Amino acid sequence: MDRSVEEARGLLDLEEVKLRQLSYDELRGLETPIVKELVAESGNTYEIEIETFWDDRRKKTLRVMLHVEPWWGWGWLIPKKLSTSFIMAPDGSFIGE
Repeated sequence: MDRSVEEARGLLDLEEVKLRQLSYDELRGLETPIVKELVAESGNTYEIEIETFWDDRRKKTLRVMLHVEPWWGWGWLIPKKLSTSFIMAPDGSFIGE
């Protein structure tokens, strides 16, 4: 089971890297939630959910949140914290890093 958790975390990290390469306007324009089905090298299937929303409407900062879970029935075994997020300012900088 530990291997599957590592695999899920790896897919989550890769998806985060892709999203961090988008501009503020591209992230702001995403219709969310986005749900993707990804198949790992092992053949295991995972579902990644992506949401963007205002973190601070006055400052116009966007929070991008990602969550991953397996599709083969033991999702309850993966820790609830198998998610990540980041905040982007209108100038494209990342907040809190």
